[in-house]
Amino acid sequence: LLEDVASSPYLPILVFTADATKDAKKRAPELGASDFLTKPGDTSEIVLRTGNFLTMRSMHRELQQTQREIVQRLALAGEFRDHDTAEDTKRVGEMSARSAAALDMPPAFVALIEEAANLPDIGKPAVLDSVRLKPGQLSDQKYAVMQGHCRFGVEILGSGQTPPMQMSERIARNHHERFDGLGYPAGSPGRTFPTRHASWPWRTCMTPPSVNDRTRRRSTIKKQ
Repeated sequence: LLEDVASSPYLPILVFTADATKDAKKRAPELGASDFLTKPGDTSEIVLRTGNFLTMRSMHRELQQTQREIVQRLALAGEFRDHDTAEDTKRVGEMSARSAAALDMPPAFVALIEEAANLPDIGKPAVLDSVRLKPGQLSDQKYAVMQGHCRFGVEILGSGQTPPMQMSERIARNHHERFDGLGYPAGSPGRTFPTRHASWPWRTCMTPPSVNDRTRRRSTIKKQ
């Protein structure tokens, strides 16, 4: 039950049982139930609670859709007038979701990554147009200015209270880091990158050899 609840966007569960013991009432919410009724029950009460569940689920879906649309609009703002990278964020989100799924992450986490990975460059509009929109290769000085978009992105997305905003902030902060320490803004060699928010277990970024090994093993399993 817990697995079904965790993998679904707000799945309310009503337990209807003849077991009216205190232990049953205690265990039901621990196992993922949203409400608890005992048999024989009252038809009107069952209909009322079920209707409330459906209304809450509809409102939750509408809220999620609104949240996704806001993220998409923010992503468009980050690419505004930047024709060279148009649609990049959408592709990054899709590829990030595929990677998370290939690493056996929970479905809800995969959806979170796909949504949050749309905003890595949200800080770009804060960079001077003379740098951001300059055609061709940037000088070292202007390249250093361009690197500031990570910091601007963190300032825009920081202090978020929802999982998508918290994950977006982490991605904006770290999306130009590299395993060899040649990335930015921190440039720390051998660094691990967080891929979680408070409700997910800690998991660090895998090394390229371990990713290749896991991919080969998964391909072998599928062929068998």
